[in-house]
Amino acid sequence: MRTMKKAFSILLMLFFISLVGCAAINETLGLQESPEKMALRFTKTWNTEFDRTIRLVCSHLSINQQNLILAQVKDASLTDQAKTDLLVKNTNPNLTADQKKLINLRKDILTKSKPFIATYNSMVLSGGSISSLDETQIERLLEDLLTKYLIK
Repeated sequence: MRTMKKAFSILLMLFFISLVGCAAINETLGLQESPEKMALRFTKTWNTEFDRTIRLVCSHLSINQQNLILAQVKDASLTDQAKTDLLVKNTNPNLTADQKKLINLRKDILTKSKPFIATYNSMVLSGGSISSLDETQIERLLEDLLTKYLIK
């Protein structure tokens, strides 16, 4: 289980390093990632990690069943309670305590980062002015989430 914790910690670190690192490299090289590209990168990364988390929750099911559950969880017409019920019903009964902790950790990070990413994306889509300070604050928040929720 200790190996699994380390692997997950590394995965989370890579997730946030990819978010923060790309912008830092671009800035160092004098390349400026457009706000639209940054919004897309934030969203793609969040969606990928969300999908991975749901697949971990339902890891005992076939890929087709996991895809069906993912589609249902992403269905905007379902209430949050219906989505929660669906996930509870389909949670792998053989998850270890460590796996459950990892799932909860991922859920916390995803839940806390989503409104910041949504706000950033909304600002970009509305044509609002995005300062590099705003972008840096979002990236720092995501990095802070990693360090606060990293399993030691």
